[in-house]
Amino acid sequence: MMNNGVTTVMKFRTLKRHFREGVKNIFRNGWMSVASIGAVTVTLVLVSAFLTIMLNLNEMAKKVEEDVEINALIDLTASKEDIKALGKEIEKLDDIDSVVFSSNDEELRKFMDSMGDEGDSWGLLIRTTLCVTHILLKLFILKIPSGLPAK
Repeated sequence: MMNNGVTTVMKFRTLKRHFREGVKNIFRNGWMSVASIGAVTVTLVLVSAFLTIMLNLNEMAKKVEEDVEINALIDLTASKEDIKALGKEIEKLDDIDSVVFSSNDEELRKFMDSMGDEGDSWGLLIRTTLCVTHILLKLFILKIPSGLPAK
């Protein structure tokens, strides 16, 4: 190699001597070797743990961004034309993938299915669509817990 006009060549004999001295010093200073190996190991474990946590958090954030779902309740007095107009306005918004309209009966059925066996007791409340709609709206607006006692 040329270094500022001076040729430096490492001979095989010199390289061999460096390795031999290195190995000797590892055994000569055993505790220092153990301490340095331990420090490097701990550092690598911490870096990999933080990297794993960071990657998992990024994946979870991406999933949350993709799975955002918004349910909007429409006033009972709204006409079908108003509902269709509202749906078209919502579809025009950026970042909206789809707009799905569900009737009161469909939403009640989904609600009852999500409650499992307890949802069957809600079937007793189905007398008229108007009664069910008011009960369903009160549940969503007031955010009453699902473990309500049956009346």
